[in-house]
Amino acid sequence: MRLRLFLLVIFLGLAAFAGSPAWEMAEHFRTLERAEVSSSRKARLQKWMGEKRPLAALVDFSQEEKSRETELSRIVVGEGMILAVDKKSGLLQWLSFDGAENLLANHACLCPLWELRLIDAAGQVRFIGSHDSKVECRELDSPLGLEITYTRAEAVAKVTIQKAAGTFVRFGITVDNCGEGLRFDRLEFPRLALLPRGTVASNKCVLPWRRGRLRSIDEFQNCQHEEYPCSSARFQMTALYDAEKKKGIYFASEDAEGHEKEFLQTYIPAYGMFIKNLRCYPADRGRPGNNVKSSFTCLLGAFDGDWYDAGQIYRQWYLQQSWVSRGPLYCNDTPEFLKRSPVWLRFYLRDSKGLFPESVLDSFNQWSELFPNRKIPATLYHYAKFQEPENKPNYPVCEYYGFCAAPFPGLPEILQDCTSRGLRCSVYLQSEIYNQDAPENMDLAPGRKLTSDGTALLYLNERGICCRMSSVWQKRSEEMRAHLMKIGFTGFYQDTFGKSKPASECFDIRHGHDAGGANTDYRAQRSYGKASRKQTKAVNPEFYLGGEASCECYVDLLDYKLNAVSTYPGHIPLERALYGDYILSHGRVVSEEYTASDFRQIGFDFLEGAIPGRFFGLPPKDEASRQYLKDIAGLTEAAYDYLRAGRMLRPMEFAKPVAMMELMKPQKMKTEEWRNTVYRSYKDGSVGIAVFRFGEGQDENSLILPSADALEVPKQSMIWRLMPDGKRLKLGSMETIKEIFLALPGNGFDFFIIQ
Repeated sequence: MRLRLFLLVIFLGLAAFAGSPAWEMAEHFRTLERAEVSSSRKARLQKWMGEKRPLAALVDFSQEEKSRETELSRIVVGEGMILAVDKKSGLLQWLSFDGAENLLANHACLCPLWELRLIDAAGQVRFIGSHDSKVECRELDSPLGLEITYTRAEAVAKVTIQKAAGTFVRFGITVDNCGEGLRFDRLEFPRLALLPRGTVASNKCVLPWRRGRLRSIDEFQNCQHEEYPCSSARFQMTALYDAEKKKGIYFASEDAEGHEKEFLQTYIPAYGMFIKNLRCYPADRGRPGNNVKSSFTCLLGAFDGDWYDAGQIYRQWYLQQSWVSRGPLYCNDTPEFLKRSPVWLRFYLRDSKGLFPESVLDSFNQWSELFPNRKIPATLYHYAKFQEPENKPNYPVCEYYGFCAAPFPGLPEILQDCTSRGLRCSVYLQSEIYNQDAPENMDLAPGRKLTSDGTALLYLNERGICCRMSSVWQKRSEEMRAHLMKIGFTGFYQDTFGKSKPASECFDIRHGHDAGGANTDYRAQRSYGKASRKQTKAVNPEFYLGGEASCECYVDLLDYKLNAVSTYPGHIPLERALYGDYILSHGRVVSEEYTASDFRQIGFDFLEGAIPGRFFGLPPKDEASRQYLKDIAGLTEAAYDYLRAGRMLRPMEFAKPVAMMELMKPQKMKTEEWRNTVYRSYKDGSVGIAVFRFGEGQDENSLILPSADALEVPKQSMIWRLMPDGKRLKLGSMETIKEIFLALPGNGFDFFIIQ
């Protein structure tokens, strides 16, 4: 019986595929992108696609001289661009600039340009897209490009592809809902089959993952995806480039309103294509009859260079957004003590572990002895007593979340004393999770986040989640902030603030937002963040606000963010190069053991100008480690105009080959034994160079200096070695020195100034 049923399903599936090869290919691409599909199944599908679907090469459009229409294609030529679209399918065939090669893979027309996930009144899910639609193409004049209309019974989609400045085009889409009771739930657009530059070995993919990541394209045979605005995608640009020839393809969404989206990447060796897909969520996706509105465009094009050059394209757009309205750190209103903090501490109170307010006093006394006359920031977890849940004793989602709890006895007095001597202690404040079972929180029920079917969301299947835009949660949050400031805290670490996921958005329109989709959570977080900033800064301009791995679109609402992951494979300082001169960061964990791994973590923080930390324990006892911390903090202070407040430039090349080394903590990864970062001072335009050596034992190398013109400094500029006490040692001038000699021990560091 089971065999007959299985054969029937296979037969029906084959019958459906036989009627629509385009739909079949769309299903295959969709399968490759699904996270829940096993790696082995994806590998089998990749193999099948290569063996069972050999395809002829597409037409070469490189010699086209003017716009025209053939039996099969619509071709637009002008302003250095050649664009060709298949008239039957409405799919891209060719895109090139200035006589260069096609940016699209040879079999790009296999890949659906757009696809919609629909849900009907009965809750059934189906997909429609550019496959099996009636297609019409119309040339556009200003800007030059094409409008492609796809007509189906359920929807009418209009896609625009238009020339932008330089070697770029913009993609836009609108989709009108023509069905009865249909919900537009998820949109894939644009899904682009790109032709990798160079060889598989030389190709690198730049990802918006956390602070920036660089990976080989061969690692993408299983689809990788990053969610925005979330900690896994903090910004909206990606790139694919040949690391040898420095030729690449740039892709970014230019969305200034925080719409939820996912960046998906899949490499298909059989077709030689690297698929970039942007997944978005239409506004009001919880209500039938919604449409896809034109709210932002995507930019695709060719560029010369590497990850840093791609980042500078995005930075030009980013600096035009309201998110940087407070200006760069060099001159904005972020508290000065925070910008110059030597370390970031972490306090943890817990009755069951014998950790009481006296531990805060003891820790601060010892740290203030190491850094006398300095204001030191810290984050305190658990200002109130609580009962640990039996199922999660090591990671409790605490019972006092959501209301004004009584502080530990003696804590206000200790905070008052320590604050008078330089401590600036923030407190962990949950920005959306609360204890729905606490009697104090019964009136918060109207503010709970609801799914599209009205189910209340839970965090870890345990605690409730409030919508930050709901009036009851905003009122309660205002009360909690006032309560904590009265206790004596001078900052808030707003946990979970500054990131969101489509899976946790709210559909309850009574809160004043859409029924899910679009930028629902962004609007809610902005509303919460503005209220928090207004309330706290009115009381104390030096009050400081932070978030958890917060994204680019909350920079104007925060003074700092936590780097939620210390280091990871493929880490590049891309976020620091994009907008790191507009917001502070601090590290995640420095353990109280002070191992070599801990000092390497401090090294990563040093190179990117992050405040080192969070120090989980007391300062080290041995004099060598204490002096190390004092020296690296002193050097950071002396190099403040560069490391903390400067604009990041391109890293320099080392004269000797740099070996890779394997780190085991905080996670297993490989990194270069030598790294450097380069900064320009906003104060006078001079250049600073930070160097850290992660390798073991003593070693030597040299930095190859670019020309004075390349660094945009006067040719007569002098080169100085900066010391931890702020003194300078003159090395020579840019006219005479071509390399800076380096000799460093394991976990050693240095800093140089060109001025």
